[in-house]
Formats: sequence, structure tokens, C-alpha cells
Amino acid sequence: MTNYLGINRVARTIEYAEPIRPASIKSVRRKIMKRSNKLSKIVTSALFATLILGAVPLTSVSADLPPYQSYGQIIFQSDNAVTLPENPFDPNPDKPVRPIDPIMPDGPNLGTAGPLSIDYASSFEFGTQLIPSDGKDHEYNATAQAFSEPDDSGDGFVSPGDPGEIGSNLGGSLSDKAPLYAQVTDKRGNENAGWTLKATVSDFTNKGETLAGVSIKIDGINTITEKGNTAGISPGAPTGSVELVPNAATTIMSAGTDDTATHNGFGTWLSVFGSASDLGTEKDATGGDRNVDKAVRLVVPESAEIADGTYEAEVNWELSDTPGSD
Repeated sequence: MTNYLGINRVARTIEYAEPIRPASIKSVRRKIMKRSNKLSKIVTSALFATLILGAVPLTSVSADLPPYQSYGQIIFQSDNAVTLPENPFDPNPDKPVRPIDPIMPDGPNLGTAGPLSIDYASSFEFGTQLIPSDGKDHEYNATAQAFSEPDDSGDGFVSPGDPGEIGSNLGGSLSDKAPLYAQVTDKRGNENAGWTLKATVSDFTNKGETLAGVSIKIDGINTITEKGNTAGISPGAPTGSVELVPNAATTIMSAGTDDTATHNGFGTWLSVFGSASDLGTEKDATGGDRNVDKAVRLVVPESAEIADGTYEAEVNWELSDTPGSD
């Protein structure tokens, strides 16, 4: 409107001038509109440039600040707790068992404490037999291992008179008999540290008299580990038969230092004497039935002088940190 008013004022001051023709007014208006459009474009371009520049972040230069440290820590200590015996058919640390010792009614002895331990070893009981008179060598089968699975009482065991259902990874499902066995646990945490389990049987004696020439023969030893253990073992059990000769240490199971087995011998290991196929029932001299493990036998030569009475021996189990070897 200002421009138009200005044009009108100019037109009024020139009284005698030639009247402005409509075409001329249109021309002036057209020029004014062009200038106005140019001005709008300039303002718009400036505003757009301002927005673009404003969107570019400005790099700030700051001085280097000193770092700050915090720390991490964990403390490990040896596990010296006693490891409970496990099922030789299906070892599971969450289901410990109470083995029944046929020689020690109040037994068995508690396992040894420490990060390298003997958790359990079966007693060898060979029943009641008649004195042979046929002049031959004789072999007597050992009484099978009996044990119970745990209940919910909180002590990890049930009474010996209530054997539970026993699963099997050696074949068969038996609730009243199992193979004899020995159990070792290595919780030292050292990969391939190695260890050796040996057994030594004393002389069988009766009132000071020795049953000469006898030995305990063990066939078909299986070396197995508990559920969840991914470690291996080498060499494990001796191949073939093992014979316990009185007063001589015999290797039952071992773990070496080589890398043929991952974490060699770590965790809980059972040396199982035989399998389900070696288990059976037989009558002894009392006429009663006795569950037996035929993989473990007392060998009595015909030359042995046998008297009435009970012959007893001790079996000492020794576990050392000496690595085993083939």
C-alpha cells in the first residue's frame, strides 16, 4: 500500500501533466511486484542458510581429564568338605547314597576330607563257606554292595533297610544289589594334576593263624564319573584283572598328567568292580540267600590250611597326588 500511495501523491502534484494511462500504472505495479518477489527470495534464502548452519554441530575443544580406576576381586579357597558316596549305577552329586557295610553294621567309615579325597570304598565279605575237602583251589564271590538312595529328611540318606530304586548306566535296574566300588574326588582345580588310588589287603587271620596264599581277584573294572562332569580320565582303571595280594599295594584307579583327557581326573570318579551282569544270588553254608558280585572273588589255594572260625583282613586304601601312568 505504501508504494501505491506514493505513486498517487506523485500523480497529484503534477496538475497539468498528461494523465497516467492505465497501461503505465500496470507497468509500475508489475515492477514493484518483481522487486517484492526478489526481496522475499533473498529473505527466504537467508533464513534457510541460517537453519542449515544451525544444524551443524560445533566441535568443542576440551582439555584432557585424568582417568579414574575401580577394581575387581574374587577369593577362592579349597573345598575341604567330605564328598558323600554316590550310586555306582548312576552317579549323581544331588542324590548321594548310604552304602551298607556287611562287615561293619555301624559303618561304613566316613570319607576323608580335603580337596583330594577318598569318599568311599566297599568292604569285601565272602559269606559263610564250608571247609573244602576236595583238594582243589576255590573261589568265593564277594557279597554285593547294598545301599539306599536319599530321602527328604535333610541328612542326605535314608535308613539302610529301605533301599530305593536304583537307576543304571551299566545295564539293569536293581534295588537290592550293586557292584562293589571305590570313589575318589579331586576338587583341587589344577588341570591334569594327577592322582593314584591304591589298595593293600592284609593277611586273612583267624586267632593269629594266617590263611596263606589267598588273594582277592577283581575283574572288569569300570571307571565312571558323576552326572554333569565333563572331565576325562587317563589312564583310568588298569586293563584286565587286578589281584590284591596280601601286603602289596595295587593300583585301582589313576589320573595322569598328559593331555589325552580334558581336566584329567577332576571331579568325582568311581572305580566300579564289574557290572549288572556280574550280580546274582547264591546260597551259602547257612542255607540263606546272599547277593553277590561275581567280579570280586577270594581265591583260596588247595594248599591253604583252613580252620573253623572267622578269618579277617583289613584293606587299606591310599590316595596320593602322584600322577598315574599307563
